[in-house]
Amino acid sequence: MASPLNLLIAEDNPDDADLLIWALRGAGFEFEYHVVSKEEDFLRWLSPSLDLIISDYEMPGFGGMRALELKQLAEIDVPFIIISGSIGEEMAVEAMRRGATDYLLKGCLSRLESAVTQAISQRRLRHEQLKTVAQLRESEERFREVVQNIEQVFWMTNVEKTEMLFVSDAYEKIWGHTCESLYASPKQWLEAIHPEDRERVLAAALTRQVDGSYQEEYRIVRPDGAVRWISDRAFPVRDADGNVYRVAGISEDVTERRQAQFDLQLFRKLVDASNDTFEVIDPESGRFLDVSAKGPAESGFTREEYLKMRVFDINPDIPPSVWSRYMEQMQAGEAVTGEARHYCKDGTAYPIEFNGKLVQLEKPYVVAVIRDISTRKLSEERMREQAAMLNLAHDAIFVHGYYDGLITFWNKGAENLYGWSADETLGNHFREFIDIDSAQLEQRNAELLIKDEWHGEIIQTDRQGKKVIVNSRATLVRDERGKPKSVFLIHADMTEQRELEARFLRAQRMESIGTLASGVAHDLNNILSPIMMSVPLLRRNLEKETFENVISTIELSATRGAEIVKQVLTFGRGLDGVRRPTSLASIIQEIIKILGQTFPKDIRIETELAPDLWRVVGDSTQLHQVMLNLCVNARDAMPTGGKLRIRGKNAMVDSSYAGMLPGATAGPNVILEVQDEGTGIPPEIVERIFDPFFTTKGLGKGTGLGLSTVLGIIKSHHGHVGVSSQTGFGTTFRIHLPAMGQESEDARASQPLNGLPRGNGECLLVVDDEEHVRRLVQLSLEASGYTVLVATDGTEALTTFAQNVGRIDLVITDLMMPYMGGVALIHALRKIRPGIPIVGSTGLAEKRQLAELEQMNIQALLNKPYGSDTLLQTVREALATRGGNGHVAANDLSAALAGG
Repeated sequence: MASPLNLLIAEDNPDDADLLIWALRGAGFEFEYHVVSKEEDFLRWLSPSLDLIISDYEMPGFGGMRALELKQLAEIDVPFIIISGSIGEEMAVEAMRRGATDYLLKGCLSRLESAVTQAISQRRLRHEQLKTVAQLRESEERFREVVQNIEQVFWMTNVEKTEMLFVSDAYEKIWGHTCESLYASPKQWLEAIHPEDRERVLAAALTRQVDGSYQEEYRIVRPDGAVRWISDRAFPVRDADGNVYRVAGISEDVTERRQAQFDLQLFRKLVDASNDTFEVIDPESGRFLDVSAKGPAESGFTREEYLKMRVFDINPDIPPSVWSRYMEQMQAGEAVTGEARHYCKDGTAYPIEFNGKLVQLEKPYVVAVIRDISTRKLSEERMREQAAMLNLAHDAIFVHGYYDGLITFWNKGAENLYGWSADETLGNHFREFIDIDSAQLEQRNAELLIKDEWHGEIIQTDRQGKKVIVNSRATLVRDERGKPKSVFLIHADMTEQRELEARFLRAQRMESIGTLASGVAHDLNNILSPIMMSVPLLRRNLEKETFENVISTIELSATRGAEIVKQVLTFGRGLDGVRRPTSLASIIQEIIKILGQTFPKDIRIETELAPDLWRVVGDSTQLHQVMLNLCVNARDAMPTGGKLRIRGKNAMVDSSYAGMLPGATAGPNVILEVQDEGTGIPPEIVERIFDPFFTTKGLGKGTGLGLSTVLGIIKSHHGHVGVSSQTGFGTTFRIHLPAMGQESEDARASQPLNGLPRGNGECLLVVDDEEHVRRLVQLSLEASGYTVLVATDGTEALTTFAQNVGRIDLVITDLMMPYMGGVALIHALRKIRPGIPIVGSTGLAEKRQLAELEQMNIQALLNKPYGSDTLLQTVREALATRGGNGHVAANDLSAALAGG
């Protein structure tokens, strides 16, 4: 039964004291107490035997804060609770700051029970902690007793090893010196080391000075002249912050073990002449104690390096767990045999056959005989596998291990395809020579385990870095027990075939563009007409509103012209563009803005977008083109006006549903719909609307590229586009695009720029052979605070740059110019000043030029035509890379290759 609590209550009001005592008893506490109201009485009953002090905050001539101060001065660890009828928050905080355990209001004693319980518990916890500290000290004393009674020497020094802090009594028995003499002169330890070993041990200790750890064996010379072998291990001792502040170690007399090694020298002379490797191994640690000359000769390690390793270090197929199992067999009297890999110093490996047995001398040793079976293995594999490959010698054929990936066969076809000879590849991992994506490799191996075969198309590179497209067929070879052994592969070179297909498709596109001339000419004439009519108007003194309308007309016409050119280029070049997380909501908002400015007023635009529309990984320019093409088609289908609806929602598409939508991807999808109330599409031509250059519009009224471009873009984004239409009732285009998943686009929406970026007098060199382009770029930049130098071609640009080499901050150069083109100019500028930021500009660049630019780390690439906003934003971003290594990303150049 617990003893009653001993309480001291400081209270001048008897009624309040009785109320407090009544409340404590009502809470179930058993206690003895003294009530005081004066300082001298408080001091008389103040003692360490108290369990709790409860004091009124304010009493005549004496108060709770004074009582707290007296307790602190007496250095008594007793919980202290202040109770008051009107204590304020600031006074309560001050009391707690001075050391009070808690405070209560007299009018609200509901917390009394918990406050007392917590105060008592905290005090008991502190007492337990003090008790633990005492126990730790007792444990330290017991530890000292243990280390003083072991045969090994336990020692501890400071980090610098200049002061011996502790050494056990075994030092006197092994070294022959007293512990006191070592404390007085720590150098005695080093002086006792045999002169032939002293320099080696000192060097080892110095090289490990950072963390204090090392393990060495050396000889010592006792005062009586006897030589003993010592195994010395040191390790760092760290404080609570992880910093090394001591070095401790254990030293052991291993003279008898070393003597056994000496006795084995005779055995070595006998076995060194053998073609097999003989190893003597410590059964407990797996460390090599001795090895015949054949082992170092085959592996490339010196004998000293070999003897510092363990079985697991040189034979990865025998980890510690396997070694333990082998030891159990050998301890039962069984010999252990098997095959494994033996690693060489240069990282190569060769197969071995091993035979191990436990030999009992004065202590147990493991004696192992190792035989190199590389030649036998290679002969067996070649004989078995080459027979099955005779009829397939024209393709690249090779074999690698299923688990280790090491190549065991590499035919002439593989040499011709990849450029590496069989001698270079055999015995090495196949991924050093064969490119294959990790995910694709994992899929291949999984399918091999199930079906024993796999095939697929892989894009790789040969020895010279040239792209190679192969049709890969893999077959799993199993051993006699049915377990995977190796993978047999046939790689057929599809590079030329795929290139011919690409050329054929491009030729088809180029041939089809010939039929585009009249439609493009008509559209461009409609675009150029308002521009040509607007230019004379600008020479007149127009009213501001009229002037703005004329400018807007010119801008919209130029934008439409640029879109037609970009559309033709996209169709002609293909659809490889930059892919990044893209907000479809932002694209739709931009489209709606354009439509509102350009569509007739009798076409009403409605949108219905999910507030958390998911993002997709795609090319924003191409997706913008998709939506614009569909909306323009909807406009043309409603010549007398109507309603255009754009919808966007999230959906999870399962595999069965995706299978019904050609090109669709299962998983999270964004579904976009563009719906009109127009004339509809006749059933007999619905199947043809996605064909290139197919159009129902009259001659010269349309190019027929719109829907074929939409289909190509959506397919390249692994999506699906479908159409439903009813003549006279309108058409709905529905697009499925794979999405990134549960993430709101609103949270990712980019913030608009706060005004156009302005310069601070930076000097820019503009190079362009087109005078009008050069002049307008100069005017735009100078109007925005930049200093501009101009050049008409690469030769003039080099002269200007050389004259102002320390002044120019950025170069903007066209790529296609007479005399010296932009790529050659950039090469020359990089030689003069490697770090100069450069922005390229192009209206129609060759893929070869763009591929070169990708290697030259230019900061950006402007696609003509471009506006002032794009120019100024690009210049500001390019200037921000000065002093860094910013450059245009590879995918931005890929976008240029796609025309956009």
